[in-house]
Amino acid sequence: MPGLKPYKKVIYFSGEEKEAKVYEYIDKLIVLFPLFDYFRPYEFYKIIEPEFKSPKITSVNNEIQMMMEKLGYIEHPPGGNAVYVLTEKGRLVKEKGGHFKYLKSLEPKRDWFKIIPIILSIVFGISMAVIGVLNYKLNRDKDKSSIEKEQLNRQIDSLKEKIKILENKRGLN
Repeated sequence: MPGLKPYKKVIYFSGEEKEAKVYEYIDKLIVLFPLFDYFRPYEFYKIIEPEFKSPKITSVNNEIQMMMEKLGYIEHPPGGNAVYVLTEKGRLVKEKGGHFKYLKSLEPKRDWFKIIPIILSIVFGISMAVIGVLNYKLNRDKDKSSIEKEQLNRQIDSLKEKIKILENKRGLN
């Protein structure tokens, strides 16, 4: 009698790799499930994996189904033991295009209608401050120029007076 060979379990994925693969399969499977019909997830493995009975995907089959239930994407319908149906959240995930796109849609988006006015206010405030400073400097320079002009006019007047005095003295001599 030939000897029986002991069963050797092959591990296809390590811990983190396994979790990543489970989410990858969830992302691919969720868009294939019918919206309101009953289904068995393993029936869709053939679409995402070329070999229907791929040992790699069947090694994570239970984790896929448990994670999809845990995430709230699928549930057993009343009276349905081996079949699943998409939940409201599962239909939303399918509509978004998969698990990863759904997660991305949950990220807070920047509200540009609030940010743009703040930025514009800051820019205009800074520009008004710069214009005010420049205007102050120009007025100060204008005042200095007018004072210097008056001083020069006085000097011109005094020089004209001296010229007249000198011409009068020359004319008398």
